[in-house]
Amino acid sequence: MEKKLLRLIKMLSKYALIGFLVQSCVFTLLFAREGNAQKTRTSIKEVYISFHVKDASLMEVFTAIENKTDYQFTVDKKAIDKQLRLNINLKNISVAELLTEIARKGELRFLQVNENISVKKSAAKKSSHALPVQVLQEVTVSGKVTDEKGLSLPGVSILIKGSSRGTTSDYEGNFRFNVPEGSVLVFSSIGYVTQEVELGNSHVVNIVMQEDATTLDEVVVVGYGEQKKINLSGAVDAVGAEVLEDRPIANISSGLQGSVANLNIIQGSGQINSAPRINIRGVTSINSGNGDGKGSPLILVDNVPVTESELVLLNPNDIASISVLKDASSAAIYGARAAFGVVLITTKNGTSKDLKVTYNANYGTKKLTRRPEVVTNPYQVMKYKDVMAEPWYDLYQDVDFAYGQKRVDDPSAPAVIVDPNNPEAWKYYGATDWFDEIYTGSSTIMNHNISVSKSVEEVTFYLSGDYTRQEGMLRYGNDIYDRYNFRGKVDVNLTDWLVLKNNTSFTYSEYDEPEYGGWLFFHNVNRSNSLNVITNPDGSYTKTGASMIGSLKEGGRSNTWTNDFQSTFSFDMSLIKDVWSLKGDATFRRSNDKGERYQFPLPYRLGPGMPLKRDGNSSASSSNTYTRYNVYNIYTNLRKTFGKHAFNVLAGFNQEYKTIESFSASTDKLISTNLPSVMLIIK
Repeated sequence: MEKKLLRLIKMLSKYALIGFLVQSCVFTLLFAREGNAQKTRTSIKEVYISFHVKDASLMEVFTAIENKTDYQFTVDKKAIDKQLRLNINLKNISVAELLTEIARKGELRFLQVNENISVKKSAAKKSSHALPVQVLQEVTVSGKVTDEKGLSLPGVSILIKGSSRGTTSDYEGNFRFNVPEGSVLVFSSIGYVTQEVELGNSHVVNIVMQEDATTLDEVVVVGYGEQKKINLSGAVDAVGAEVLEDRPIANISSGLQGSVANLNIIQGSGQINSAPRINIRGVTSINSGNGDGKGSPLILVDNVPVTESELVLLNPNDIASISVLKDASSAAIYGARAAFGVVLITTKNGTSKDLKVTYNANYGTKKLTRRPEVVTNPYQVMKYKDVMAEPWYDLYQDVDFAYGQKRVDDPSAPAVIVDPNNPEAWKYYGATDWFDEIYTGSSTIMNHNISVSKSVEEVTFYLSGDYTRQEGMLRYGNDIYDRYNFRGKVDVNLTDWLVLKNNTSFTYSEYDEPEYGGWLFFHNVNRSNSLNVITNPDGSYTKTGASMIGSLKEGGRSNTWTNDFQSTFSFDMSLIKDVWSLKGDATFRRSNDKGERYQFPLPYRLGPGMPLKRDGNSSASSSNTYTRYNVYNIYTNLRKTFGKHAFNVLAGFNQEYKTIESFSASTDKLISTNLPSVMLIIK
């Protein structure tokens, strides 16, 4: 018995060993083949397929090619003809030849980079001699960035010219990334001359950056003072007035977008007066900054903290410079409030000895960047909805599909008919694109700005006034934003060691908009059924028409008024010239925000035999908020240079005082839509 058991164990061990060896060989071959496949990239000129489609759209053709090959298409949907239908029946043809045939028929051009093929509109017309397929293979480029002394330069920006793709050099100055063949690389860094290098046969690029003496001498505003760029050790970026001047922009955040590296600005919503969300160096922790994980930086205007919503009240033409302090060393002076960086904004002063008067006016237009593409074909919409509801019930019957097809064939056929199964109700077979019905697609912005400045002996002054008007994109009951800015700055040199200053500003803004649901409105438009129409045959609103169009036209208004006054008194004492200084300022700010809104739900009818209905009651509300904010700063700065060494000490005191008083009231069941007041109610 024991001998049989031993023979059985030996036999099982032998088979297990053979199985393990066979399995190892198979896996080795599989992994070896996969590795070779990853290393080998085949051109579209060398891949052959048989291809057959009938009455197919361009997107269906691209999907069919993706299913037959390893290539993926990136399509510019604006470039393709959505009405074009293709019939292709080709055997053993290269992908390059197939794309050339498609390009000629669709007036397209293709660019292959590895396994990705981008599709764009061709600049040339159809031609049997055109070869609109370009193949670019990516190559790996590496190298090192040093200065003129041979020292490594970390943090140098390396971009592919004409694109946003790129990388930065590491702490040893090394870099490595993939780029298309023949690319031009752009090397840039603060304090150094920007260089461009065209890739040739060599894929190793070593760059020596040359110092830009002019930029190194520029002065940058930092925490409670200024420094030359050459002396900066922290991560600080600065932009001047030229970024914001003479541009049709409503606020500073719009002008700063894309102007400073790692400064991310997101507009809060589509509303004209919405506050931006500002973030430095990307998303941080869950509980960071403004509570949404984005990490809002500390923002100071002339040394006075402001919020993101208050930033939109500033006149962009008053700005002299903006510094962005990105890392802990540069922002440490502000403590915990600067955990997510600091944005320092400085307004202009009078500098010219001659009277300088500047006036500029701008008029611009804005367009919707992107809006969803909507299916409005009644037959297709009913089919899609019926398929979605199929697990539970039949949403539409054959008679509905037949009438939907009739509406497609004959758009003049009525979009609203009496329900055959319920003579007191209507059935809707519309083809409504609610985005087209509600949005115009463009809006206007207008700005007028005037400033006067002069330096007279010991007195320097700067005065400015600004008016901005911005309109929304609603087709009915449009929203309108008006803002008036005034600023006056005076510097008086009492002695050669004492300067007294005053900086006073006043802002008035008004925002008038329909009472339509705010940020949820776009969401509701996107979800509205295209089968519905705006009005019924008797002229009454449909339910969707009342909530969408009716609310804009006559559903009520919301008005917001803001009055903001701020005055800063400051002094600058030079105790020891160019060595020891003492500065102080006191800011007094008063703000008043008032809001009034009233809402009237519009009546609608569901059928010829049904009464008018309303969703909810009419209502009105009023609010008033008054804010007092005082800021006091006093600080001293001691600096001295000893040969190649510099000594700099800053000490100071800061105190802030803020009170907010708020009142609001609301009511419903208004007596009259002509007198929408919280004081008028039905007893």
